[in-house]
Amino acid sequence: IILEVLETPKLCPDSMIVGLSAVVLPGEGVATKTVLEPDPLHTLLYEKYKIQVPVFSWPHHNRRYLRTASYLYNSLEEYEYLAEVLKKEI
Repeated sequence: IILEVLETPKLCPDSMIVGLSAVVLPGEGVATKTVLEPDPLHTLLYEKYKIQVPVFSWPHHNRRYLRTASYLYNSLEEYEYLAEVLKKEI
């Protein structure tokens, strides 16, 4: 859902995804000076939308990533909501 809305590539085959996955975010990479400083998108998602999801940079790739943890208590509607919020805020 998130990949389709953001139009970003898969990072691995479906067979490698169990509960955790990473999504490459559109745009440039490093948004913080250190790994100890939260990414501004992470802060925005939590403060404005109450969405708790890790956002981190990968300096060698000059990209930012979002990590999802998919479990039974998460609904498709929650992922659709996250995808729409990301599309709006990125």
